[in-house]
Amino acid sequence: MTEPVSASPLYPRIEVLKPLVDLLKSISPNVFTTSRPSSVSEQLGDYIVLKLPNGIRDRADTYQTSIAHVYLFVRDRAGEVENAWRLDEMMNALCAMCPIRHPRFTADRPVYLGGASDAGFHYIRIQLSVTINKRNLAIEDDSELQDGSINPEPINP
Repeated sequence: MTEPVSASPLYPRIEVLKPLVDLLKSISPNVFTTSRPSSVSEQLGDYIVLKLPNGIRDRADTYQTSIAHVYLFVRDRAGEVENAWRLDEMMNALCAMCPIRHPRFTADRPVYLGGASDAGFHYIRIQLSVTINKRNLAIEDDSELQDGSINPEPINP
């Protein structure tokens, strides 16, 4: 017998990943969580991999912290030449969204962690600090995630 999923999980990984994936699709329609697929049905020109590699840590009664790694991949040009223009375009689009404010979390402070080449692609890795609001109720209807609950505009003090 399967146990029902809690309305407010202790470690709300999916409640962080899903809204971030939805937002990242404005940069590339090809977004994957945790790892990239070994193969896809079509040849991708670019894609994004989103990870929460360090888990989620309790910090107080009201919040948790985590780190998100966003890998931006772009297919190499002929001769394994990096498509630096597209990589920079994707990186700048991501950084312009910060701080990302959602009812359940905030993702901010983008840090460029370098990049490399891999299997016909070059990539850049960006780290985001994630602060999760433990007191906010879980989102039960994901329709609100698609109608502006994510605020990609910076809020000026």
